[in-house]
Amino acid sequence: MSVYDIPISQSFGTLEKYQGSFILVVNIADQCGFSPQLKDLEVLHSHPDNLCQVMAFPSDQFNQQSKDDAQMQSWCQVQKLSFFVSPVVGVNGECTHPLFAYLKKEAKGWFGQERIMWNYTKFLICPNEERIIRFAPMTKIDTIIDEIEKKMSGVP
Repeated sequence: MSVYDIPISQSFGTLEKYQGSFILVVNIADQCGFSPQLKDLEVLHSHPDNLCQVMAFPSDQFNQQSKDDAQMQSWCQVQKLSFFVSPVVGVNGECTHPLFAYLKKEAKGWFGQERIMWNYTKFLICPNEERIIRFAPMTKIDTIIDEIEKKMSGVP
């Protein structure tokens, strides 16, 4: 099984159409102190060189997501976010969305830990799943852009 086979949501389907692209998957929450990163995620998604598809997955597992699915979609429109925002999902435990179960196994966190420790943990899926890179919540989008540009130029 590959990341491109995992159903994302009923309306979205799978990631298969993005197989040759960079994809950044991030768990978000509207009341999190890291939520200003949404503007940077939009900059990455709208980059003139079309560097990366950004996909956000709201989660209330850290008690910082105050909006339900419909409210979240409206809030994202007000925030002028053009990237995909899924319905609210689980990122840990029994209710973990299959995409996060896969990503956590493939790109472990500190000390080999799979568990997501906080909102705005990011996973960069390189084209054709060459590599999956996990980034901590405080990682700046510029760092991720640098990583994408290095990969695009062939730097390991």
